[in-house]
Amino acid sequence: MDGRPVENAVRATVNAGESLPTPTGPGRFTIAEFRSDAIVLLPGAKEARTPLPWAALNTVPHLMRGRDWMPIGASSTLTATQAPSTIT
Repeated sequence: MDGRPVENAVRATVNAGESLPTPTGPGRFTIAEFRSDAIVLLPGAKEARTPLPWAALNTVPHLMRGRDWMPIGASSTLTATQAPSTIT
């Protein structure tokens, strides 16, 4: 194995320009492009470019190993847990 299991699977399964449903609801996102360092998604109505680094995505199998299903979710309300001045 070359250490890029998620990147290899994604590149073999989907194409740039493809629109896919979100896993948590009725939303959709588009795959904008594949870069050497990240996959770039266009989520939501505004389609804000959102790069997800391959280095982070390729750690998911290790995180999931030996675990059952993990819940995921989304929220349209964001609440700060720290005052902005305390975040470094």
